[in-house]
Formats: sequence, C-alpha cells, structure tokens
Amino acid sequence: MQFGNIGDQGKGDLLSPDPIKKQEYELIVPKNYRKNIDTGAHNIHLGIAYLLKRLANFGFESKLDPDKTIYSIKVKAGDSFDRIAKNNKTTVEILKNMNPQVNPHNLKTGINLKYRKGAIKRTITGWKEISTMSLAMYYNGNRDKFYCAKLKYVLKFI
Repeated sequence: MQFGNIGDQGKGDLLSPDPIKKQEYELIVPKNYRKNIDTGAHNIHLGIAYLLKRLANFGFESKLDPDKTIYSIKVKAGDSFDRIAKNNKTTVEILKNMNPQVNPHNLKTGINLKYRKGAIKRTITGWKEISTMSLAMYYNGNRDKFYCAKLKYVLKFI
C-alpha cells in the first residue's frame, strides 16, 4: 500500500464517490487528512487509516442527536412507530426505548409518545482479528506472498 502512487487501491477507495465508503472513512480518518493526501506524512496516516477501515466491521445503529430535548407527539389514526419516526426525525428504536409501556403493534389513537431526535447512522460495530495473516490479507490483499513473513520479521524489532 503506497498512498500517492498511481493506481493505489487505498487512495482510490478513500476518494471513491460511493456514499458507504465515504461514511466508513469519515468514522476513521479525520477530515483534515482527507484533503491533502499526497504528502509523505499523510501517506503514513492514510495507510494506517486504510488498514483500520479494512479491519473494521461496519453496521448501522440508532443514534441520539446531541439535542437532549424530549418531544411529545399524540398518536393519530393510522400511525405506526415507523411513520412517526420518519415524520419526526427519530428512530423506531428510540421510540421503543422511551415508551416501553407501549405496544408498537397495537398503538392506541390519542396516547402521547415521548421521543428525542435521532437517526440511523453507520458505525463501527467491532474489529476483525488483528494478526500478521489478517494484515497481509486486508492491507496487502495477499498480492505479495511473502508479506506475512516480512511482517513477522519486522515485528521482532518493534
């Protein structure tokens, strides 16, 4: 992996217009490193960021907004948690957590539901195993058959 080299997979991945890849990098790479990626210092940072991105397990989670205001809404005929969540910039999970006494499958017209603003966000949910073999596979893509042996050699001196 050599950021700045023509055809570098990591650089192409970082600059990809794919919204999922952008979200993943935003979780790992500080914004100031995503601007000037062809300098030597940034090359090292971005190489590490690319490795972390490859080792991360991504998923989606319901996240509360920083605004701690608790809102209330009255259930109308035909409402569902899903519809209420979409119309009020919150999530079904937040509605369920803040209204544990309410059965979401049997909403009663006229009851008040509490909620906070929130959204479903892409997050890092865990990490793949970190070993010389996984580094060779996820970072180098197994292109260099001696990469794992090289890593083991270098690790003796660290």
